Amino acid sequence: MKIYTIKNNNFQVSVKKTGAELCSFKSFKTNTEYIWNADPEIWAAHAPNLFPIIGCLKDDAFLYKG
Repeated sequence: MKIYTIKNNNFQVSVKKTGAELCSFKSFKTNTEYIWNADPEIWAAHAPNLFPIIGCLKDDAFLYKG
């Protein structure tokens, strides 16, 4: 699978060609990787967009079951 990587002095971002899936977001300053590493022993995917909210929330709030 083709992966595109861009970087500057602060960050490096890698995105898969298929679906534009974000597969890496790394800070050079802290040497921190912010995206799941897709460990095949646990779960071999990234899919950071699986969180139930994508986008802005009205009044910056979310009410669950309530």
